[in-house]
Amino acid sequence: MRLALTDLIAMTWLAIAATGVTQAQLPDTVTVGFKNQSEINVIVKGYTVVNGQPRAGANLQLPKKIGMAFERNVPAGVRYYTVFDANSFRVLVKNHPVQIQNRDVPLVIVPSPTNPARLIIVPDLGN
Repeated sequence: MRLALTDLIAMTWLAIAATGVTQAQLPDTVTVGFKNQSEINVIVKGYTVVNGQPRAGANLQLPKKIGMAFERNVPAGVRYYTVFDANSFRVLVKNHPVQIQNRDVPLVIVPSPTNPARLIIVPDLGN
């Protein structure tokens, strides 16, 4: 009797395991990383419009040349980033759109190749 009960329990668990296949789910949020390769200490502020309301992230402070910062739990959609001069709070880049999908996004703040006095945000290609 005990052997029959053990066999019945084992077959039940095998049946449950065979039908209980689950699919991996993509995360709802991603991380956006910034590198500052300019000669200016900057602050980066980002927001996403959700249901007509802006959802802002934390202020990211990046020192010149070597600064790195990460914004976590960024929702999917279009994220807008504004870059400020950390010393004078002057706007250097305003509402730069970045498409956030289902994977982490590395970005770099660099001087513009056509006008080194201006800063631009470009994807980090690992160079």
